Amino acid sequence: VPIAIAGLLSAEFIAHHTRSFQVIGITSIVFGALLWLSDFSKEKHHNLKKLTWLHALMFGLFQMLALIPGTSRSGITMTAGRFMGFNRKDAASFSMLIAIPTLILSGAHSALNGFGEAINWQTALPELLLGMGIAFGTAFLAIALFMSIITRLGFGFFAFYRIMLGTALLVLA
Repeated sequence: VPIAIAGLLSAEFIAHHTRSFQVIGITSIVFGALLWLSDFSKEKHHNLKKLTWLHALMFGLFQMLALIPGTSRSGITMTAGRFMGFNRKDAASFSMLIAIPTLILSGAHSALNGFGEAINWQTALPELLLGMGIAFGTAFLAIALFMSIITRLGFGFFAFYRIMLGTALLVLA
């Protein structure tokens, strides 16, 4: 809910004022460093059965930051989960779970904005369905791989990648 409201209220501003190498580079570095720091948080909750509505709201508020280009939606929500005391697996699991309505809403918004364009649905629909199937399959495999890596190694590799990416973008800018 928070990201849907914030997205609708800030879409124009974000689209016109935040898409630059500098913004993406800085957010990649800052939120990568926060993810790394969060991985040292003390685990207070050992499973999602301890999740309260307040925890869910905090996940949602952190997810709003993903509207800023360069902020990883999954990264920022996993950071929130770790800072709230959830273990890596549960922070990542809930992050992936709350992605579902977010991606559905984002896709619906994009689709509604595209209705004004001339589309040949006889050719577009099979291609669209094929693309959705491939995206689902690859996302499922990527999430499975990611979950096995973070439960064994932590978020350090992901944080390192984000910091290096941000640094490269700032150099290019």
